[in-house]
Amino acid sequence: MGVLGDPPFEFTSYFWAGTVFEDALTRAGLLDLTRHKTVAPQDDRPPGFWDLLLRNPSFAVFSARNPT
Repeated sequence: MGVLGDPPFEFTSYFWAGTVFEDALTRAGLLDLTRHKTVAPQDDRPPGFWDLLLRNPSFAVFSARNPT
């Protein structure tokens, strides 16, 4: 994936199934794990602009509790 910046740079991006993260966090001992819904910003972009992101998000936000 290329990023236009100063200077431009590239990186490799991997898309893992959601269960991979949830399983790893659970194996690490975290409790009450919640994966939060991906939401699109309310902005002036045309209808459908965020549809691809919402169908296949490239990030996830989790919350959990440390048992100690």
